[in-house]
Amino acid sequence: EQIKYRLLHQLRLRLGMHELFNGDSEQMNRVIEQISEMSSLDTAIAFLYSKVNVDEENEAMIDFQELLKKYFN
Repeated sequence: EQIKYRLLHQLRLRLGMHELFNGDSEQMNRVIEQISEMSSLDTAIAFLYSKVNVDEENEAMIDFQELLKKYFN
């Protein structure tokens, strides 16, 4: 539980994450909270792509996915 909290906190602090959500902190927090309740990395990544409109080569998206990999492993 403590590890999950730290990873979620890290996600929120990453400045690049705001880029994914066009600066909308409320949307970013909602998406992160929903992801925290998911049971798999694949589900979380698919959900993330459904909520943001960016290229998969976007640096912030790559960072987000790397953090999600840590979260789900």
